Amino acid sequence: MQPSLVPLTIANRSGDPDRGSEIRELLAESGYTQAETSRTGTALAGTQIFYNPSWATAADDLAALLGVPDSQLVADYELEGLRVSIGQDFTSGDKLDLSGALPDELQGQTAEQFTCQD
Repeated sequence: MQPSLVPLTIANRSGDPDRGSEIRELLAESGYTQAETSRTGTALAGTQIFYNPSWATAADDLAALLGVPDSQLVADYELEGLRVSIGQDFTSGDKLDLSGALPDELQGQTAEQFTCQD
């Protein structure tokens, strides 16, 4: 799908006041000319992409461009297009750096870890 056709909102929830415009410029260079920025809600620990299921292919393309894993894509029938919520895990760079640990607010384990939970 052509990026210029994708309705996209960038919600800067990273805590960095300039991050939304930085991501908007990055996406504009990649053809996402409809991208708009907004500041909504409190800071978010992890970056997520919300999408209307009719825009699933566009969500996959955007996730690949930004390095957002599939587990951080969320279907939302209320949206008319896509919304990327930039979290505290994506305050710099052109791609989400997945090499670090989970933010303190998130908990999890990798596939290599095995924990028996009762």
